[in-house]
Amino acid sequence: MPGRRYVNGWESFTLMEIPQREAWRRHNETCMVCQRVWHLSALAIHEATHAAVALDQGLKVEFVAIDENREIEVTALEAALYPLIKAGMKIPAMATRLDAKDLRREPVKVFVAMVAPSCVETGHPEIDDYAGIESFIAVRQMKARDIAPGPVLDEAKLAVEQPHIQDKILEIANRLAETGWVDAP
Repeated sequence: MPGRRYVNGWESFTLMEIPQREAWRRHNETCMVCQRVWHLSALAIHEATHAAVALDQGLKVEFVAIDENREIEVTALEAALYPLIKAGMKIPAMATRLDAKDLRREPVKVFVAMVAPSCVETGHPEIDDYAGIESFIAVRQMKARDIAPGPVLDEAKLAVEQPHIQDKILEIANRLAETGWVDAP
């Protein structure tokens, strides 16, 4: 189809400005073309937020992906953070992967990066709800490790309000829109 661009099998798109105004949101919910771009734009912002905040915290980000047609194998770190997945499982490549040692070395920083997307409103109901669920899971994980959630949530909110982090979020999100996968941003 004319106008479509593919990069390694990924159909690239132009990142949509989000959140959308109400009239555009209603359109995006029903228009099949815009719906895909809206969903992927919100997902790109979500994953880019994890990555940008992690990088700002000094954590190593191995990759960021929003390509549901590719699969990744769940790591022990991811399984430790998310109770519904197990190490070794294959899942769609819609994730931000941190260094496996970071949870042991820097748990507070990992949790700041984990909850950060809940501090960014994309306006996409499913993506924003998922960010809230991730934050809820993170709070439970912090309590299990005797980490006070309040300061972590405050740190995440302050982080996403920083102009340099907002710029990094947009940079990573735009690269995700182009390729669906960004190695070590």
